Amino acid sequence: MLAAATFLGLALRMSDLSRLGLGTDEGHSAWLAAQPLSELPGLLRRDSAPPLYYALLHIWQAGFGSDAGIRGLSVLLGTASIPVTFLITRTLLGTWCGVASSFFMAASPFHGIFSQTAKNNALLLLISQLTLLALLRACERPSRRLAWSGYALGVAALLYTHAVAPFVIATLGVVFLILCRKDLKAALRPWILSHVAAALLFLPWAGIAFHQAGEVSRAFWADPPSPSAPLRTFFRLILFRPPAPAEALVGLGGGFKSFAQAPILGAAMGAVPRSAWWIPVLLATLAGTALLARAGRGRELLVLAALYAVPVAGIWLISHVVASIYLDRILLPAMMPLPILLAAPAALMGRSRGVRDRAAPGWLLGAGVASSALVLPMMIFSSYYFTEKRQGAEWREAARYVAEEGRDGDAIVYVAHFGQILFERYMGEGASKFAPYGLPSGWYAGDAPTVGKWVRGGEDLGPLDEAGRNHLVVWLIQAHTEIHDPGQLALEWCRTHLRETGTRRFMAIQVTRFEAAGKDAPAASAIGG
Repeated sequence: MLAAATFLGLALRMSDLSRLGLGTDEGHSAWLAAQPLSELPGLLRRDSAPPLYYALLHIWQAGFGSDAGIRGLSVLLGTASIPVTFLITRTLLGTWCGVASSFFMAASPFHGIFSQTAKNNALLLLISQLTLLALLRACERPSRRLAWSGYALGVAALLYTHAVAPFVIATLGVVFLILCRKDLKAALRPWILSHVAAALLFLPWAGIAFHQAGEVSRAFWADPPSPSAPLRTFFRLILFRPPAPAEALVGLGGGFKSFAQAPILGAAMGAVPRSAWWIPVLLATLAGTALLARAGRGRELLVLAALYAVPVAGIWLISHVVASIYLDRILLPAMMPLPILLAAPAALMGRSRGVRDRAAPGWLLGAGVASSALVLPMMIFSSYYFTEKRQGAEWREAARYVAEEGRDGDAIVYVAHFGQILFERYMGEGASKFAPYGLPSGWYAGDAPTVGKWVRGGEDLGPLDEAGRNHLVVWLIQAHTEIHDPGQLALEWCRTHLRETGTRRFMAIQVTRFEAAGKDAPAASAIGG
């Protein structure tokens, strides 16, 4: 059964890997991983990420350099989380619940997204799980030196993987107190020594990490989370986003098209209002909580609650007190308890170890089993498999379009983080005929791309003036303008000082062609409006 769950997860994560080109963040990952390993510390000093994922991708990318190949590392890491979910759940609640939780993890649309994205999120979750598993084993028997050694390595690996690692480590500290409360004297010493060892392993990167934290606190772009954000995150981590009626009729992508073409399935799912999809999720989690409480698993319930509440509450609080960093994708470790909670009815059905003989009411067990059984196919057929794979910035298409329509000596002005990286990747040798400029600074000045750069005023528009004076044609590339140019100052400047000849829109990207006023420029072929 575990093999079936793992195969299901792999199949879902392998589908449509290369249908869209790399996204903005993925292009940055690929570029960083392509640099010599010796240069990573200097490049990442102006970023917000530790080096472990990029070092792994550097090795992986040497053999798998296509778009699908680059994402393949995340597929591998994400798929590995499925059997680790089984091991964690088996340790807490037994084998039956472990098997059921592995299917929920395999079907998770939110985890599926980041198992197909060339970023460090899948690695973050996998290392968080492995570190938790080592801690569970160590707390079962505090004399296990191997388990404590694994825990220390896991803590160090977390710090080398993602900037939110301190929140995950704090969560594991709460789990330690819950599990070892009765045997704290025996467990405290190896726990402290494990953290000392992890700190020593992290010491070479500590200075850069503090510098990165300062950069993020000054110039991160996320909005402060609302009071309801933790509840929204809870539902998104389970189901991501349920399909709206119209979306359900669109159909599944990749290997699921044959299912989507069934009109009965599409009509049935399309007839359900979006808000109604959350009801089974709520019932399943409430029933799982009630069943575990009645079965005498209060300690395990506290562990599950801490695994979600501590990182979410911590990042929510920091986002209001220091700097707003609250994004659902960096909260991926908070989903660790959710497949376990959804699988809780299996703990009673399978008579998992440690569950008291006190029988649960039939209506409660029935509600738990029914709602959990309903959530699983909902996760598989959620909106991610319907529409999300059709979304994403179309850098590949935009770059190839400009390469075909542009002329030797044209200028390209990027008002988008890492846009030049992606354009040059997909233009190939054709990129050499263009003169690149960028707003406001960073990569374009011969430096690494930096976090939090956006156009604030006229002082940031100098490259536009230079491009307009020195080139007959200027291509303005805009992406995520709400972040990088919220006032649309670059577009306003171009329309004031140059002559606009057309606009072509791609998903999340706008390409606008301008000619220098008063100069004769060769006309590009028709640009769609």
